Amino acid sequence: MNAKANERIEKVRATIQKERQAVADLSSKAPDLKPQLLDVTSALDLVEGGCLSPKILQEPRTDQQWTWWLNSTSALLDAAIRQREYISALSVKFGPDVKTFR
Repeated sequence: MNAKANERIEKVRATIQKERQAVADLSSKAPDLKPQLLDVTSALDLVEGGCLSPKILQEPRTDQQWTWWLNSTSALLDAAIRQREYISALSVKFGPDVKTFR
């Protein structure tokens, strides 16, 4: 693994931790949204456990393959962030006791 890939991995890990905290904060503020937040948590688990597991990261890759792998990992993480932001916006729009929405 090259230094640039290692730096990106650390950035993704830091973002995952930040998102987990944002999910926990939102869950405590709007408990009725916990079921929707499970999808976000699952996506974060997938990125962390599936894309960044030690076994996966030990596989040999070229610099080009690392770029592709980390771009794909970032895309999955970005999707989780967008979902959490959407749920957060619902909480702001409808209040902390939102039960249903469309």
